[in-house]
Amino acid sequence: MQERLRFAEAWRPSALLLASVPDASVAPSFAPRCDEDQAGETMSGVVRIMGAADGTATPHDGRFLLNWYPHTRFGTLACDSTDDITKARRFRGFAEAAGEWKTVSRVEPKRPTDGAPNRPLSSLTIAFEKAT
Repeated sequence: MQERLRFAEAWRPSALLLASVPDASVAPSFAPRCDEDQAGETMSGVVRIMGAADGTATPHDGRFLLNWYPHTRFGTLACDSTDDITKARRFRGFAEAAGEWKTVSRVEPKRPTDGAPNRPLSSLTIAFEKAT
């Protein structure tokens, strides 16, 4: 199953939701750039972990991404999170955060179940929020 990115409003107006949605349509071409604010300036932000892409609960739900390790043994997800937005990992913009979200594991580059690229962070639904 091919993964595509879906952009939608999250529970907070300043957040953009990035989720793994099979066969969903991508953002329309008329949508504003996601990494710019209303004035057209690049927006620094953080990633909030909303939960697992399959809907199961994780210990990181509602917390901010502190660090993650894409190349762990067996290519599974390993990350650290924090409740403190000031300690969260900063991204220069939405494009940088989305690039991290799509990082393929060097340890296990293909998923054994279907041969698709193994992107451990995409097992989570995340929201990109403006840094305060």
